[in-house]
Amino acid sequence: MRKAFIMCSLALLVVAVPRIINYQGKLLDSSGVGVNDTIPITFRLYTSESGGTPLWEGRIDSVVVRQGLFSVELGGFPDTVDFSRQYWLELEIAGERFSPRERLVSAPYSLRSGMVDRAVQGVRRREGTISHTGTLILSARDGVSIEEEDDSIFVFFGISGAPTAPDFKLDINQASVSVYRGS
Repeated sequence: MRKAFIMCSLALLVVAVPRIINYQGKLLDSSGVGVNDTIPITFRLYTSESGGTPLWEGRIDSVVVRQGLFSVELGGFPDTVDFSRQYWLELEIAGERFSPRERLVSAPYSLRSGMVDRAVQGVRRREGTISHTGTLILSARDGVSIEEEDDSIFVFFGISGAPTAPDFKLDINQASVSVYRGS
């Protein structure tokens, strides 16, 4: 039976495909010596530190372990695993499941990417080929007012003293939000 001490370094590529985790570990035998072998390892992803049903399972049949060190790439996660919540990784080697499960944590610069969830990613013009990615700046002008409430921004268009609503349609292609004439 092997005894393992697992250390890991995780890098998560979330924003653009591929959605892959680089997992590095150290496997020691019962004497504390690094294993030199090629072995199968099963990886399971959970939403809890113990118990529950795995959200994902992957097996790599030929993991090369040299002086106890190995590195693998884990992928093929279902769409329900979107890495927007906490996950724990479990390893199984030679029928033995190692515990405790390892909590997946962020790499320092990936913390910055969390801001992307709240950002406007792009602006496109339907009839043309113009596409921009950057910062959307909203400023109130004559006939336009802007209000904030919680995590929403409301833009109101109108012409002071005009008898009818302006004739326009504004589409924001982020979660398919549309604002129509008179709204």
